Amino acid sequence: MTPEAARGRRIVIGIACLSAAPPVLMLLVSAASGRYVPISAWLSNGAVNVLLAWLLIKGRPWVRMLTVLGFALGGTLSIVQVLLSSAPIWGKAVIAFLGAVQLCGALILVLSPAVRAYFQAENNPTALKLDGAA
Repeated sequence: MTPEAARGRRIVIGIACLSAAPPVLMLLVSAASGRYVPISAWLSNGAVNVLLAWLLIKGRPWVRMLTVLGFALGGTLSIVQVLLSSAPIWGKAVIAFLGAVQLCGALILVLSPAVRAYFQAENNPTALKLDGAA
């Protein structure tokens, strides 16, 4: 793996944590506060997000595009919500910040040369080692 691809891997790990950590933390906080959390919430908000983050780290291109679409849609809807909301200014600021972070994550996944190098290195068929050597 080239140094550029290694840098892209670190970026992808950060973005994967950004995508998986908030829903999982919300579930853990809800469970710790004594609220009932149904198994469907654990599966949809916990296990699926962790699985998608792991697949993103493994360099799966379809997960990259799914993450880009999710971040772009979530960020755009957050900005629209800020514009249409009558919430207090601090609430708008938090929503706008979270939307901006998601939009930046989507742009980084699409435009970063290091991230592109990482995904090319992970999906390069000539790099496959079929002889069993590590």
